[in-house]
Amino acid sequence: MKKTISTILAILLFCAFAVRAFPVQVRAVEEHGLIFDASSGLLYLDDGFDTAAPGQGTTWTGAPNDLTLTGFEWVTSALFALEIINGSVEINIDGTNTITSTNATDDYTAAIASRTDGNNITINGGGTLNVSTTAAAGGNAGIQAPSLTITGGTVNAKANGGTGIIAVRGGVSVTGGNVNASGGVGIYAAYVLSVTGGTVTAQGTGNAIVFFTLFPDIELPEEYNYWTNTSNSHPGGAGTAIPGGAAYSYSAGDKYVKIQSGIYIPEPLDPDNLPEPNEPEDIPQAGDGNNLNLYIPAGVFLLIVIFSLRKANKNSSLQAKLHML
Repeated sequence: MKKTISTILAILLFCAFAVRAFPVQVRAVEEHGLIFDASSGLLYLDDGFDTAAPGQGTTWTGAPNDLTLTGFEWVTSALFALEIINGSVEINIDGTNTITSTNATDDYTAAIASRTDGNNITINGGGTLNVSTTAAAGGNAGIQAPSLTITGGTVNAKANGGTGIIAVRGGVSVTGGNVNASGGVGIYAAYVLSVTGGTVTAQGTGNAIVFFTLFPDIELPEEYNYWTNTSNSHPGGAGTAIPGGAAYSYSAGDKYVKIQSGIYIPEPLDPDNLPEPNEPEDIPQAGDGNNLNLYIPAGVFLLIVIFSLRKANKNSSLQAKLHML
């Protein structure tokens, strides 16, 4: 009996030590969202601008119109996980960064939101930015801004029932990086979708891409590949290469669109339909009536001309002497 009790106590003691030595890390869901004041470059909790967001100087640094995220993570039940106010902002991403709104009760939520006209967002850098919302309502967004520009890095914007990326006044411009937008709608752009660099993938259970205007402005590079599908999945294959194939044309019925710029993949040769090589008898031969181009180096040609003139002059002198006899 004593041995059994001792064994049980030893097991309990080991479990207590294991829990202390190897704690399970669980990210807490924060009550507050974040507000970035672009005019001052400070990132606050949404509690009245009294408290700076944790991680200042380590996972985030700010300056006027500039916010740098380095391994930053913020998961909150607030309507807006990160809201931009008082100006446009350039978000520089380094490492893996995650911003999420878990609010599932309100119709209008966003992971990153800039709700004032002219307060545009630019994202660049070499890191990854994962933004998402979990609300099922259609009003939520991964990223919302009047206009959005992405110049580098990897941006994954996901809205459970809403729109991955929304540009409500201008458009979405991608000049580099890898952008993945998904939700009920992948990308909503008011007037312009410009993909002149990088790769953009838009997926929606309803639509891949939606425009406010009936006559959208779509800007694409000279060389790119694209894939489209009326189902919400990659269609497979090598896609359509430009130049070479038919250019991408917007269709509201597409639920999957991927545009990969700067890479031209020519159609592979069909091994059963290769051109026949020339047969030996088809190659022009001297004396068979075909014209053969003979190329003589300029120096050699000049020597031949001089030699011919000297020989002609010698023959002329010989003929003159014969006439005198």
